[in-house]
Amino acid sequence: MNIEDRQLFLKAAFTALRIKDFSNEIDWNGMTDEIFYAGWEIHPILWYGIKEGVLPRPSDKYAELLEKNQLILRAKSVVINVLIDEILRKAEQTGIKICLLKGVSVSQEYYPEPTLRPMCDIDILIEEGSKKGVDNILKGM
Repeated sequence: MNIEDRQLFLKAAFTALRIKDFSNEIDWNGMTDEIFYAGWEIHPILWYGIKEGVLPRPSDKYAELLEKNQLILRAKSVVINVLIDEILRKAEQTGIKICLLKGVSVSQEYYPEPTLRPMCDIDILIEEGSKKGVDNILKGM
């Protein structure tokens, strides 16, 4: 993703977060409470904005919290990608067609870093009549 694409991504993300002026101080206390305790999955975007120098760095407490959560997301991403590779490989070996949906299908192509699209599951679409074969693949993992 080139610099213009990254800037457009951040602008869209921050517009969704209602952050209009990056030069002002951000209320990290209030925002962080919403991000981490209200179930929002936007902390990766904030981490990325800080890393790219678009957002001001928060206090060490919140910077460490954002970094820690980003490391957790990276670990989850590795596990999910290993599972996806195995599912697709086994499906191909058995002649089953699988279509990846939602997060997993867009995170690699449309996000500057795949971990900016948090995932906790793998959404797939299968052909009618393939359920038993897919069940066997998943149970065998």
